[in-house]
Amino acid sequence: MFEISKILGQVADAQGFALTLLALGALLLWTRRARLGRGLVTLVVGFIVLAVFVPVGGWALQTLENRFPAAPPPERIDGIVVLGGDFETSVAILRDRVSPGDRGAGRLFAMAELARRYPAAKLVFSGGSGALSRTELTDARAAATLLLAIGVDVSRILFEDQSRNTWENALNSRALARPKPGENWLLVTSAYHMPRSVGAFRQAGWTVVPYPVDYRTVPRLRFGGSISFHKALRLLSLASHEWVGLVAYYALGRTNAFFPAP
Repeated sequence: MFEISKILGQVADAQGFALTLLALGALLLWTRRARLGRGLVTLVVGFIVLAVFVPVGGWALQTLENRFPAAPPPERIDGIVVLGGDFETSVAILRDRVSPGDRGAGRLFAMAELARRYPAAKLVFSGGSGALSRTELTDARAAATLLLAIGVDVSRILFEDQSRNTWENALNSRALARPKPGENWLLVTSAYHMPRSVGAFRQAGWTVVPYPVDYRTVPRLRFGGSISFHKALRLLSLASHEWVGLVAYYALGRTNAFFPAP
């Protein structure tokens, strides 16, 4: 199931889906189905142009990021759980240099800040390997290196290194942290990832306090502004991956709602 979900996740991603259709269209140009091939290539080009000039990806990602607004945490914090994800784990470990990846840095810097703010709080970092190979290269291992480099006392942290996805983050973190009834635990992850994460943790029997970080959009995204080909497709890719993830998790019973709310 995990292997299938990883492959389908790559195809369902906006950029992966567009590339798949483009490759199929290019192949068809050299067959008797050239007309269909031209149609697919034209469709993909139109899709890319639309994504660049109309902030579809930004709007879709903004909806996710605004679902759990940033708010001051409760006065008493008993624990903090931080989720891994998108770390350049193999690069960091094989080159022996810190490489937090596109999304890892924001979560780790938040962990360092919160660890200093709440010196008595329990700390959990949850992140195994989401790869299909070299599964020994875990997010937890790479995170420990970066946290140590920025001065965090890693002896305070419980590292969970077996989870391969958000659902396993929730199950394994709860088993490791053993939260007691009435305790306040912060959940730290990227803002666009928070709805699915909160839903998974609730379904696993753990009510957490959302602490979103790593924002990619402003609170109110307006039409127009500078046009960036790379950024437009990147936002659409992140949004499509997360929305497909919400659909899949709801269908599999891994979230308590299709679009979990505060």
